[in-house]
Amino acid sequence: MKHPSFISLASSPDVVNVQPTHQIFGLMKEAIVAVQTDDERIAVRDVNFQEFEEFIESMSGEQFSKIREYIMAIPKLSHEVNYNCEKCSKDNNVKLEGLQSFL
Repeated sequence: MKHPSFISLASSPDVVNVQPTHQIFGLMKEAIVAVQTDDERIAVRDVNFQEFEEFIESMSGEQFSKIREYIMAIPKLSHEVNYNCEKCSKDNNVKLEGLQSFL
């Protein structure tokens, strides 16, 4: 497992401009480097998205939860922007967080 870089996430067709469920699997695919079985080591970059998705879906709930915990613990940039609307003079607050706020 590794923390995916902003560049790898922003350029991944499995993460950008897809449905949220597909996005989660894409994020996992970016974070998982390889899978070790009793017989072999499989590099995730060498399998297509559908094969990877089938693999993830075959995991036990406990295995999936461990990967999810790892993904949720990845550091992310977060910033709150406060501004005043020039037209209506209303105070506004926007929270920018994660890749989705910048795409």
